[in-house]
Amino acid sequence: MKTPSSTKIKSTTGRILFSALERLAPGWLERRALSGFGHPRRPKSPREPAVPGARKFTLEVTGQSLMAWEWGQGPTVLLVHGWSGYSGQMQHFVTPLLQAGFHVVAIDLPAHGQSSGKRLTLPVLAETLATVLFRLRPHAVIAHSFGASAMALAVREGYQPKQLLLIAPAVEMETFVRRAVAAAGLSAARADGMLRLIARLVGP
Repeated sequence: MKTPSSTKIKSTTGRILFSALERLAPGWLERRALSGFGHPRRPKSPREPAVPGARKFTLEVTGQSLMAWEWGQGPTVLLVHGWSGYSGQMQHFVTPLLQAGFHVVAIDLPAHGQSSGKRLTLPVLAETLATVLFRLRPHAVIAHSFGASAMALAVREGYQPKQLLLIAPAVEMETFVRRAVAAAGLSAARADGMLRLIARLVGP
């Protein structure tokens, strides 16, 4: 079991290592740090939606196997979770939507929950969701956080649902990057470098 003192020592050691790498190999450190942004934390046992009557199925999309659950009949409402999340976190929307006469589908994003994959970026997720929208053609979408940001991109040039509810979408990356860099004890210059790398990957 980790004690508060051992956790503190580990944190201090990490900061010393980061400080040394920042002086010796700042570019390498920026690339490694950015790579970490693309790997969501997956729970060891992600909970499936606990709403009774679910029908579990798989969506094969852009080389990934996405786990999905559906309930009811009627116009489709698609539920999309956020970063390091899973479909079970959206389960509270299911029963009210069923009572309103909708067919509800909840999915695990790539590299999340029970879906395949280990790495995910915003452009890749937007492309994946655009394909999901084209296949399911939902009447409405409810998306949260990172999933909401990707959904906003997915609907720009593809299938557009009649209703789109985006909950707490991330509208820019800079704040998240600078907070993470500061928490690691690195300088603002490393955040600047990471933001330049992101701009090259996804555009300004």
